[in-house]
Amino acid sequence: MLFIGLLILSIAGAWWTYRDATSRGMRGQGWALFMVLTSCLGLPVYLMIRKRRVA
Repeated sequence: MLFIGLLILSIAGAWWTYRDATSRGMRGQGWALFMVLTSCLGLPVYLMIRKRRVA
């Protein structure tokens, strides 16, 4: 049960990261893959590195 919850959380985080990175003009696929591989540990890294939102 815990594994399934972590898997769903990882997929949701990767999906959100993909959409956010794409909207900011970054490579969404690369960041989504990074999130899948690092799970929730990659989120703080992404939040510190991401660009400002493109208008």
